[in-house]
Amino acid sequence: MSDTPGPDSHGRTPVVALVAVPGANGAALARTFADASVPVIGAGDEWVAALNARSDEILAACQSNWWAPPEYRPHWKDDPAVGVLAQQQADDINAVSDVLVWFDPRHPLLIDLWLEQDIDVAGVVLVWDVPGSAVSTLKSDGIERLHALALWEHAVAHTLEALAGQRVFVCQRDEFEAATLDEFLQSCGLPALLTVPVVQPERTADAASHDLVSMLRGLAGFHAQFPAVSVPPLTGSSDELLRAHRTIYRVGAEAREAWLQADLHARALSRVQADLTQAMAGVNLMVEHLLNAV
Repeated sequence: MSDTPGPDSHGRTPVVALVAVPGANGAALARTFADASVPVIGAGDEWVAALNARSDEILAACQSNWWAPPEYRPHWKDDPAVGVLAQQQADDINAVSDVLVWFDPRHPLLIDLWLEQDIDVAGVVLVWDVPGSAVSTLKSDGIERLHALALWEHAVAHTLEALAGQRVFVCQRDEFEAATLDEFLQSCGLPALLTVPVVQPERTADAASHDLVSMLRGLAGFHAQFPAVSVPPLTGSSDELLRAHRTIYRVGAEAREAWLQADLHARALSRVQADLTQAMAGVNLMVEHLLNAV
């Protein structure tokens, strides 16, 4: 097997998507791949920031963002606004010929969209950590505990449902197994890692009892074809919190749009008034000229 995969029949280089749920420190794991000499998109350069911004634009087209994630209404991926942005994202990814691992912090919310786009996703590495880690991580973003837990639940549930049938490697953040991960990467046509450092997470007391934690632990390891799983619904508090935050986001977005429209109308009215004033000044000059001629 060649160390570096070649492009497919459409000229696309296969990529492995690194999907890290909140609290799993995906940015650090992306740097781990980069440090092991695996080409990575998503390890911190400015171009990646612009690429990730497009993911936020897609979420906005779904009337959502990362702290008020989508409801995934029927046919949401067929929305023309989403489709145009997703195709632009796919074009950007395919334009980079040496990318092997793709990290985007919005992957847990959009991975199913990317799996249907013109991107050759050869496999997915799903990294997770306990809910309490999401609470600790998101605290710096001003996210309260219950909101952080809701975001963790939503990300895990959506990702597990989205990955059915895909080649997937599942592991907790501190349970990388170098030999198993190497086997997975090579099965995707990627070079094996030389080393996979262990990152110790902060443990919390509320982690072990969550149904989704038990499900993730039961799914650990290499799946040539990820099973379709029956994901439990979000807990009542999480569902209500996310609905409330979606409402807050949408009200804010509508208010911003209304302000922009009002501003545009005000500017247009100012231009009309300026044009009218100028026209009247011309008429006044003409009348004055005619009177003087008489």
